[in-house]
Amino acid sequence: MTRCLIIGAGDVGIRLAKLLLERGFKVTIMDIDEKAMDRVLKDVGFEAEFVHGNAEVPADLKKADVSKAEVVIAATNNDRANVIAGLIAKKLGAKDVVVRLKNPTLHAACQRLGIRKILDMSRLAIIAIDSLLKDADVLQVIDEISGTIKLEAITIDDKLNEVTLENNRIPGTNIMVIAVKKHDKWRLADPNFKLKKGDTVIAVSEAGIGILKNIKEIIRRSGLKPRKTT
Repeated sequence: MTRCLIIGAGDVGIRLAKLLLERGFKVTIMDIDEKAMDRVLKDVGFEAEFVHGNAEVPADLKKADVSKAEVVIAATNNDRANVIAGLIAKKLGAKDVVVRLKNPTLHAACQRLGIRKILDMSRLAIIAIDSLLKDADVLQVIDEISGTIKLEAITIDDKLNEVTLENNRIPGTNIMVIAVKKHDKWRLADPNFKLKKGDTVIAVSEAGIGILKNIKEIIRRSGLKPRKTT
């Protein structure tokens, strides 16, 4: 049985735990907050083991048998903590490490440090939208683990008219524009796309820009339809 250590018992960590348990993984969840055990028991049950500890402390990671884990997923809300935990886990013998990052500017630094697998929730949303046009089945996994992403279809007004995106982000915000509707057709937004008044776009932000909870709702609201596979 494949062993997986998930660091962080937040929304992302819990969703990943459920998904991996369903797929036959042996799951351990570590969190710095001892009270998180109650949440794990409530949302995941006794199938997952809970370890109270700080993943930035090598002794605590050893307590969670990190060296026996085939994969360690650092999925807290703190980029710094995730990177440090990932590096320590690699040093202690974890076979594979995945680090969750909210700040895309850290990707290159992580690559240089030897962390090749990055869980970027905003990029997951882009992959999901792209998959709508190619293979709807891809959505199943993404939809299950992207619960912290808030997606919304919005219409550009005077305030954002003529604003140019910076790597898909609206300048001065953490809102990422991932798709735009032009002439009644949807397409992925270019990284430096210039917004125009009246454009309809799909935006995403981990901080939350609306009440929509998942990709399926966006499909219903915006009219995006997956291509039927044969």
